[in-house]
Amino acid sequence: MRGNRAYLIIMGIIIALLLVLLVAVMIDRNMYLSRREMEKAEEELRDEERKKTIAALFEDDGPADDEVNAEEEEDITEAEPERREIEFRGKKVIGAVPDMEGEILKADNEPENIIFVGDSRTVGMKWAVGKNKYKWIAESGMGYGWLTGTAGPMLAVSANAGVKMVFNLGVNDPGNGERYAEYINKKAEKWCKAGVTIYYVSVNPVIDGCSNATNEKVDACNEVLKKTLDEQVRWIDTNTYLFDRGFNTRDGLHYDEDTYRAIYGYILKSIEEDEAEDAQTE
Repeated sequence: MRGNRAYLIIMGIIIALLLVLLVAVMIDRNMYLSRREMEKAEEELRDEERKKTIAALFEDDGPADDEVNAEEEEDITEAEPERREIEFRGKKVIGAVPDMEGEILKADNEPENIIFVGDSRTVGMKWAVGKNKYKWIAESGMGYGWLTGTAGPMLAVSANAGVKMVFNLGVNDPGNGERYAEYINKKAEKWCKAGVTIYYVSVNPVIDGCSNATNEKVDACNEVLKKTLDEQVRWIDTNTYLFDRGFNTRDGLHYDEDTYRAIYGYILKSIEEDEAEDAQTE
């Protein structure tokens, strides 16, 4: 009898444990389904925000009526480049200006003495363009702290006449736009007097939803940089260029080789044209 009683007690405990386990599994499953529904809703919301952000980037409200009349009176015949709404295909953005789609510029005479300073995107650009004659100070995942603590001291020894410093930072910490500008401005006071030319390349676009950054944050950072940077610091707007010619990413943040080469070509071409203008004004 005692054996049967012990057996029944053990079986009762086992059944109770199984029931508890079953209830736990059902609760976990319901929680999982709830999470999935929430994630789906959040993803749909992010997708809508992405579409609104991209649409806002290229929204053309058109000139006011008085501006239209003024243009008609002046008989301006120069046509604006034809534009179309950009398209997303996976991790690729198809350019908004057909004639520029896939374009890669090349400088006729590559500028001398350039130092590229940046994060993983600059590392990727160096890798994509291959052998070149420039100096690169770049590390993955870096931002404002790295610029002031590591890159800045390294640049100090290279701040000689004829050197061109090209900065491209901000996508990892777009909220630091003003701090970047203030730091560069402070350095520019001394470096420009020594004959250094300083360029800041715009923070470039991402594929919203594929990275922690968003184009809304990128645009806000660029606006702060343009507003705060000293006039001695020359601005290179590769962000607009990439939307015009199209770009492709590997993960929503880092570009493919073709896009990196396009950025590189645009920077060199911009510096080349800048030097030609400077030569004419001397």
